[in-house]
Amino acid sequence: MSGSVDIGFNGNCEEAFEFYAANLNGKIGSIFREGASKNGKVVHGDVVIHGLTITGGDAPIEHYKPPQGFCLLLSGLDEATVKKYFELLLKDGISIMEPQKTFFSSCYAMVIDKFGVHWKLNSGT
Repeated sequence: MSGSVDIGFNGNCEEAFEFYAANLNGKIGSIFREGASKNGKVVHGDVVIHGLTITGGDAPIEHYKPPQGFCLLLSGLDEATVKKYFELLLKDGISIMEPQKTFFSSCYAMVIDKFGVHWKLNSGT
């Protein structure tokens, strides 16, 4: 058995998955589009980043809401990777907590990326 998180994107699912694959050492599994057009809306896709499977698609415009109430957590990273990923995710995003030492981690950060997805990055477990 396995689990994943499924995110509805604002028409930019494929762009988000390509960004995650290129910048967070991820791998896109599949992208399924509406209709036969290569430019059609993504109805389902998946990307795996450090063992975290993210599935998603382009939400219908009338139903889209920015993601809220959850964060994607990447843990077990080294400090340099936390800082690197934070900077990459911060481009056109929002910093919630810059990389820093906490009582539970030697390096921890929080950021909302340009796709509206909330991330927590942790050098601990």
